[in-house]
Order: sequence, then C-alpha cells, then structure tokens
Amino acid sequence: MNFGLRIAAASALAASFVACYGQASTAQPPVKKHTTTRRAKKPAAPSVAQQIQALRQELEGQIDNLKTNLSDRDAQLRQAQQAAADAQAAAAKAEAVASAEQQAAGENAAAVNTLQTSVTDLKANQASVSDETARLKKEIKDPDFLRYKRVKLTPGGYMQLATIWRAHNANMDTADNYGQYAFANSPDYHQSEFRASGRASRLSLKAQGEAKGMKFMAYTEIDFLGNAGGNETQTNSFAPRLRLAFANVDLPGGWSIAGGQNWSMLQTTRKGIDPLSEWLPSLIDNSYTPGFSYAREGTIRVVKQITPRMWAGFSVENPDTVTTGGCAGKVVGYAGTTPVTTSACSFSGQIQGLANSSDTTSPNNGYLNALSGTSAVTGNPSTNYAPDLVAKFAFEPGWGHYEVKAIGRFFRDRVYPNYLTPGTPNLTSPITCTISTPVVCTATPTITPTITSSTVGANNKLTEGGAIGFGAVLPLVKSKVDFEFQGLAGAGIGRFGTTSGPDVTYKPDGSLEPVRSIQAIAGIETHPTPKFDFNIYGGGDYYQRTSYYLPATTSFFGTTIATGGAEVGYGYQDNSDSGCSTEGSYSSTNSLSTSCSGVTKSVWAIQPQLWYRIFKGREGTVQFGASYAYVYREAWGGLLSTTGVTPATIAAGSNSLYTPKTINQIVMTSFRYYLP
Repeated sequence: MNFGLRIAAASALAASFVACYGQASTAQPPVKKHTTTRRAKKPAAPSVAQQIQALRQELEGQIDNLKTNLSDRDAQLRQAQQAAADAQAAAAKAEAVASAEQQAAGENAAAVNTLQTSVTDLKANQASVSDETARLKKEIKDPDFLRYKRVKLTPGGYMQLATIWRAHNANMDTADNYGQYAFANSPDYHQSEFRASGRASRLSLKAQGEAKGMKFMAYTEIDFLGNAGGNETQTNSFAPRLRLAFANVDLPGGWSIAGGQNWSMLQTTRKGIDPLSEWLPSLIDNSYTPGFSYAREGTIRVVKQITPRMWAGFSVENPDTVTTGGCAGKVVGYAGTTPVTTSACSFSGQIQGLANSSDTTSPNNGYLNALSGTSAVTGNPSTNYAPDLVAKFAFEPGWGHYEVKAIGRFFRDRVYPNYLTPGTPNLTSPITCTISTPVVCTATPTITPTITSSTVGANNKLTEGGAIGFGAVLPLVKSKVDFEFQGLAGAGIGRFGTTSGPDVTYKPDGSLEPVRSIQAIAGIETHPTPKFDFNIYGGGDYYQRTSYYLPATTSFFGTTIATGGAEVGYGYQDNSDSGCSTEGSYSSTNSLSTSCSGVTKSVWAIQPQLWYRIFKGREGTVQFGASYAYVYREAWGGLLSTTGVTPATIAAGSNSLYTPKTINQIVMTSFRYYLP
C-alpha cells in the first residue's frame, strides 16, 4: 500500500473518532423512574474522560494495528517486488542459462564433430604413422634407394642381350639408320645381317633431395653404343656413350628449371612437361621408328605450371646443321680458245661451317679453322651462331594429355664464291696403241683442265627455319590401352628424325635453303595382363625436293657451267639413277659405279613389339621382348638416261626418271634384367 492509501486510512479513523465524541457530548440523560422498590445501587458509569481514554486507547490500538498491517503490507509489497525482481532475475538468468546451454549444446555438437574429425584424423594419422613406420622399417631392411647425407640415390638401368636380323645388311647394331638402307646396286642389298650384342645395356643414377620448399633431382644415363675405338673383332671394348646428364629444380609457385644433356622439349611428355616423363616408343631398336622426332642434347628449360592442368615451357637447346645436296653439270676450263670440261662441280670445298665440312672437328682443344682442299671430315658438328629455341604448351583437360609446340632454328655457312676457278690446262701426250700385226702406237696430245682454289670474296650467309608440332597421349582403356600421336612439320628439322634427313641444302649462290619435311608417328600400347604388353607403331618421314635449275651460261661460284645446264640442291632430277637396280656395275678403274645417287624422299615403317615379364618383384624384373619392322624407303627420281636432257626438259620434269626404292625387314629380340 502506498502513501496515499495511508493518508486516506488515517482520515477515516479521525472522522470516526469525531463522530463518536460528538454523539457522546449531546446525548440527554435518561429519565429516572421512581419506584417504591428500593433497588441496589448501580456502579457509577465511566466518565467521559475515561471513555475518551478508552476510545483513544482503542483507536491507538486500531492505528497501531493499521500501522502494523500497513507495515506488513509494505513488507509483503517489498517481498512481492523483491520476488518479482527475483523472478525477473531468475527468468533472465534462466534465459541466459538456457541460451548458454543452447550455445553450449551447439558448441558441444561442434566439439563432438571436431572430436570425431580429430579422432578420424588421429586414426588416419595413426595409420599413416604405422604405414610410415612400416615403410621406414622396410626402407632400413630393404631400401628402394641409397642415402648419401640428405640425398636419395636410386640406381637403375638394365643388362641386355639383343639379337638383330635384317633382310638387307645395314652394318648397324640395335641403333638403326632407316634413311640409309641400300638399293639393289649395293652388295649390302643382297646380303642379310645377323648380330648378337650387349652394347645397348644401360646404367642410370638418380639423385633426389629437398630443402627450403624446393625439390632437387639429378639424373645421368649411359650405354655402350658409342664407337670410340670399339670393334667386334676380339674384345668388344666399346666406350660408354653419354645419353642423359641433367639437373632439375622445382621451385615454389609452380616454376621449375632443368639444365644439362636432356631430351629435347619437342618430344611429347606423358604428364605436364615433367623431366623423365617423355613418351618413347617401347621398342628394342634404339633409334625407335620412322616418324618419331627426338634429340638428346645440351639444353636449359624453364617450365611454369599455370593451373593444375596447364603448363608452359621454353627451352634453349644446342643446335646442329645437317646438310645434303650437290650439283649436276660440268665446269668449263679453256685451252686457248678451246673449251674443256671437268666434273669438279662439288660443294665439299666451296662451303664451310657445316657438319662434315673441312673446318669442323669434334670439340676437344678447339676447331681446325683451315681450308683443306675438297676433303671432308665426317661426323662432326657444324659451327652455329645461335641456339635452337623451343616453346611448348601442355594441357590435361581431364581425359588425356595434349600439347602444342614450336621450334625456331638458325643456319649459317661460309661461302667461297671463287673456290672453283678454271686454271691453265695441262697438256699430256699419252701413247695409244692399236692391237694389230704389227702393233701401231701413236702419241695424241690430251688437254686436261685444272681448277684452282681461291678464298677471295669469302662471306657468311644466314637463314632461318622452324616448325610446329602436336602431341597427345590418350588412355582409351584405363591402365589397359593407350593411344599416342606425335607430329612435327616445318623447314629445317631433318636432324630430329630417325631417317637422317637434311636440315638444309644449297642454293646456286652457296647460301642455305631449309628443306621442308614432315615427321609423324602413331602408336597403340596395350597391357592386357600384368605380365604381357603388346604395342604397334606406324609412322614416317617425308623430305621435299628442293632444287634449282641453272641456265647454260650461269656463273656458279665464279665459274661457267657447260652447255646443257645444271641443277643444284636436294633431290634434283639432273642426276643419273640408272644403276640403282644393277649390282656391281664397275668403271674402268674397277670401282663401284656412282650411277645411283638418289636421296631420300620418304621412309615409313610398321613395327609391332611384344614384351613378356618372366618375373617382377623386389629383386628386379626379368623380361623378354621381340619386334618386327617392315621399312619402306623411296628416293627422289633421277635420270634414267641423259639422252636429250636439256634445261627445258629438266624444268618441265619431262625426262625419263627412275625412282629407287628398297624394303627392309628387321627382327629383333631382347633378354633384359632391370635393376629393382
């Protein structure tokens, strides 16, 4: 009860007191009745003061009671308010507790999920730790690699005995030369070839390490197919041949750098542009098969992984220039005013700086920069002025591996335009005799022209070449059947083919002209069982005819070409191939005829291969392989007869031509033991 109620209650009590007091003061005393009977004397009534005092006491008691009641009610009100406040506080607390409990329940659920995940991860980690422990125990007991400090060393390779049979002799081991198979004019064509050899046995060593977020890998590989003084006569002491020797570093951010003697980046890879993932036809033949483009050479490459499925790479690679070509025609000399011809139309001395020219030798203590007549030193590199540049883009959209690539090449030669200069003819007087009775002999003067060598006007000539390519590896049936394709087309790429084609040929002024060519191969590789593989490959190389026709009086290296004209370049017609189908046509000097000089137009082959693994385990792999190759080689056609040949008939292509062709068949077997 509030203060207003207290005032109202006090006012009501005061009014009641006044009313009672007034009534007491105005009341008349009752009329006394006189009776004859004498009654007992009544006690005197309380006085007004006493009544007022009693009333006051009663009122004070009521006020006290009211005060007590009010106090009790205040206490009750306070208790009620406190109870309400306590209830609100309890409600708020309960709400907070409920919210906290709800939050705790959510947190408990999250904690339970986290705990379950942690338990799962713990189990996985425990399993991983168990696996790692088992692996480490196994590694200690039966290691997959050797440890040198913090580097893993993995030896590899195989020991092989190979047998080789060719229907026509090629004088080759397991590394073939498909573009040089003999035509029927050679005795090699009429003899088969059999060899048993272990020269292709191979040894390798891989080193791997990690530090500061980088991964390091170095790899080297050798075999014994080199020919530095080795022979088959007695000891078979063939020198090791360096195949690969390079290092690779994987950097953070998807970058990698590789440098050393490595496979050319032109080759198709099975995964990204990773080193040692190159696709190689799985064959016994170490030259693989026609149509396959490859090189092992000094190179440095940079690769960037753009996305998990895309890569881009650029490499700088060691160049070399392979040239093939010549000229047909006669150089004219003079005896007074009488023209005399000689057949000294040749490029062996006029042009320097190319492979097999006289100013190149294998790099050892330097180069022999001296003109040495018309003799050529064989098997040497060219002198180059710029490296080959290769770019590649690879992508794996989810099924298969695809890549596009391009190469730029740069060629140079040094030309001596006055190398063939007619000099003073030599006059000789041989004695000729007629067999008769008696024998009659006469002396008839003979004029022999001379050719002088001159370096006057020597100059360098530059030209460029290049090509584009495509590659793909497609898993037709996962882990069972793969389809592979690789193709390269352009000008100046002959050295990347297995058929030993030319990069360039000669123009009439001695400058180089890149020869256009195409190299393509397709393969199907199958793995029907864990022990058995069957593969088949088909491909080929094509080299375009690149030749130039010369008028009868054209100056050619400072000389005059004889009447009848001439032709220069690769695959020219003005060249006699009439003897390509006739064995052993001998000249008067008892040497083999040179009437078959056709150069390769195309080579193609079909080559199946099977492998059977006798054993594969921790102790290594023992397997047997056998292959068959059907190889077809065709040359550009040359003259069947020189009768009626003129510059006009050469230009029109109307001469009778003979196109040399040859077919070789090859059977190889291999017995190999691979290091585990």
